[in-house]
Amino acid sequence: MRELEGVGAFMKKLRKKAILLACTTTMTVCMSSVAMADTIKLSDGTSVDLGADVKAVSLSTVMYDKDEYGHKTEAEIIKGIESQVRDSLNKKFSEKVGSQFTPYTGPIYTGVPQYYQLQGEDKLGHHTAYLGDIGIAKEAYQYFLDQEAKATGQAPINLEMVDMALLMSGGEATQAELDRVNTHFSEFKYDPVMRAQLKEKLMTKPGLTEDDKLTYSYIAELLPLVDLKFTKSASNRVKTDRGYGLANRIDLRGDIGFGGFVAPLGMRAYVIPTKTSYVTSFGFMNDTSYDYWSNKLGSAFENSTAKAPDKMPKHVESMSKVNTQINTLAGKMTVPSDVNITQLSDSALLDVVKDIQTQAHTEAVKKHKVDDIKETAELGDYLKDFGKLYDVYQIQGHDETGEKTALVVAVDMREAMKEIQAKHPEVTLPINLDGKVEMNPIVEQMILLGVNQALPQAQQRINNSLAKHSKPGEEDTKITLEDTESMRKVYGTKYPTYTLGTRVMVEEEQLQFPFYVHGTIVLNDSKPTLFVILTSDVERHYVKPVWEQLISSIK
Repeated sequence: MRELEGVGAFMKKLRKKAILLACTTTMTVCMSSVAMADTIKLSDGTSVDLGADVKAVSLSTVMYDKDEYGHKTEAEIIKGIESQVRDSLNKKFSEKVGSQFTPYTGPIYTGVPQYYQLQGEDKLGHHTAYLGDIGIAKEAYQYFLDQEAKATGQAPINLEMVDMALLMSGGEATQAELDRVNTHFSEFKYDPVMRAQLKEKLMTKPGLTEDDKLTYSYIAELLPLVDLKFTKSASNRVKTDRGYGLANRIDLRGDIGFGGFVAPLGMRAYVIPTKTSYVTSFGFMNDTSYDYWSNKLGSAFENSTAKAPDKMPKHVESMSKVNTQINTLAGKMTVPSDVNITQLSDSALLDVVKDIQTQAHTEAVKKHKVDDIKETAELGDYLKDFGKLYDVYQIQGHDETGEKTALVVAVDMREAMKEIQAKHPEVTLPINLDGKVEMNPIVEQMILLGVNQALPQAQQRINNSLAKHSKPGEEDTKITLEDTESMRKVYGTKYPTYTLGTRVMVEEEQLQFPFYVHGTIVLNDSKPTLFVILTSDVERHYVKPVWEQLISSIK
């Protein structure tokens, strides 16, 4: 509804907090002590029980910048944010409405917004999700909707109608409906008029520095590389256990992409209209973890029975594609019909990055910024060798539990070893760096034996190194290796090939980041290559066999 646009700025402020939470997929350092509990407190003071097999780590303080908020209490921080949101809305509507506008002085939030990282485990592995719970005052909604109506001459919206609309059960979207939404987004991002308008809006913000304007020009240039694809959308009216009665349960699954690289995500949210507020609980997770967390959240908020998977997922075959071949550093790789691989060296993203690097270097030279000149020049040299000495790929596929991805970094070992030897001449390398790559059987067995004997001490050595090189306040990072696979030779390949893998749990202030890391060495005579694969713990069951198939096909 057009009348709702007036609260756009208001919602952007809230979404900013939610996005910060949802995107915390790498190291996040909490600003204060972290609470852990199976029963979590929500924004209105009520609580829900997530079950004994789920842990919840409070993230409330991690949402706020320490430099800006210092050591203020949570209530003081919320009050400060409320003041900023209120001032921003009042300023916008003052410009729209004119002299008749009376600034809003009422509440924005009802209660204290709460944020958590959820942690669980099943047969697939370690699952994590991010849960937020926010209550927004109806008084604020109604006030700014009325001001929007005054500015546009439209009839004011009654929030009772909004409540009714929210509680309408829309059911699950059809594939045709999803396709239309996906097509509309694609058309928008390529629309030159829309891009020009976006760039103008970004560049004309008050108080922008020249560096800010340069950054925003890069953002506008990168917009066509952004992809958004929904694979599921559902809206259902459900009864909650929060004492408010009915809620609108919203389920979304899809991909957020950039230059052909994608991040499959899932979301479950409950929007509850109460007498004084709109309370929203929203959970974000990896798409593979969607079934696990939608069951857990359903059990917590709806008192429905959570169902655990009784078997491992089956691989989903696609009959619409044929096998393809791609060029990797190690040689030609055959990609099965049901798998897609994106290469950074062969993507539009690399061209745009090169263009931005050129602009940044030119700007640095023009402004005589010595450090920036050096950094941008080094980046330029690095980008020139992309696809020759190193590359980045992403494996994309799916099975019964959802979309799957894995990031693959490839490095020319010969060049890397020459660099190591140039810096450390005392290092003796087991592989001939000139001409044919040779590793006689005795040396091969000695290397495999030495590596595998060292594996039990790997976790301790990594943690000791982290402690030694950590900065103040970062000493609590801990690495745990699980189900470490011995280094072994892969038979049936054209070039000598060796693999090694492990599950990795990174823990920071009780937050958990579970991964699967896999290394593969392919001793191609012309370009011996190291591949490092990174994926989430729950996606490893799909990625491991697919990668074995891929490396066996290199010719």
